Amino acid sequence: MRLEIVSRNVAHTVPSPKVEAAEVTILTADQIAEVPTNLEGYGGRYGFLPLHSIAALAIGTGMRRGEICGLSWGAVDLN
Repeated sequence: MRLEIVSRNVAHTVPSPKVEAAEVTILTADQIAEVPTNLEGYGGRYGFLPLHSIAALAIGTGMRRGEICGLSWGAVDLN
């Protein structure tokens, strides 16, 4: 439309999807303490998965799943 190649934007005729707000459940201190125990032996058909460090990172920093998946070593400063 900015380049005046089309006469109208047909996307304006479709209503935007509604996003339902979901209530976030915060873990209690007791539930956080149970996380390492609950992860013991987890791995399914893939064998051992290093979920302890991922869970510790998520709980300790509050990072979301997408943020953890996008984390690279260049963004890590252990000092």
